[in-house]
Amino acid sequence: MIQAVIFDLDGTVIDNEQFWEEAFVKVAQSKGIEKPKLVMENGWWHEPGLGLSGNWRRLVSDSENKTVDAIEKLVGLTVKEYNELNLTVSPRDGVGEAVAIAKERKWQTGLCTGSTWSIVEKELEEMSMQLAFDMTVTGEEVYMSKPDPEIYLLAMQKLGIEPAEGLVVEDAIAGIRSAKEAGLKVIGLISGYATKEMMQAAGADYVVSDFADVIELFKTIE
Repeated sequence: MIQAVIFDLDGTVIDNEQFWEEAFVKVAQSKGIEKPKLVMENGWWHEPGLGLSGNWRRLVSDSENKTVDAIEKLVGLTVKEYNELNLTVSPRDGVGEAVAIAKERKWQTGLCTGSTWSIVEKELEEMSMQLAFDMTVTGEEVYMSKPDPEIYLLAMQKLGIEPAEGLVVEDAIAGIRSAKEAGLKVIGLISGYATKEMMQAAGADYVVSDFADVIELFKTIE
């Protein structure tokens, strides 16, 4: 029986991954970091779902730049570049209704993101969603980024639920793998770079194209 639903933020609640890509590339180029040999299928340098620190550990090749302090500095620069884009974010169509239905069903609601709390707090305020989620976990609270299950294991601990009682909405392959490794059911939301086949291969229990489909699932899933 589902007791809680956990939403990913970037790419799921908000359609903003292209702006994070811009921030990553600007910082990488300013630091002389070359484009990785293995880019995403759409040509992006960063992989959605890995979070800020996870992507920088992936992007830097030498051990000197992979120290905790060096990664933290790169994360800080990326957040600065993202903030300087002066975005005014809004939730995807249907997000508010999906959260409302979850609450009608007496489900707890959570937010799991590899982003920083400063960004999350600002974006929730801009979307007037400060009270939408009962619990938030950011990338600053865990050491291992998605696809490691640590972030979703912490979310379950905060919510006080067992794996069989949790449902996740994710748009990224790394996020789907993270949630499945934690034992949760997952709705894969197609948002641009990951296909239905990729999501199914990653273990998604359901794959949908928009929040209208998420809403219908919320009404029937037990």
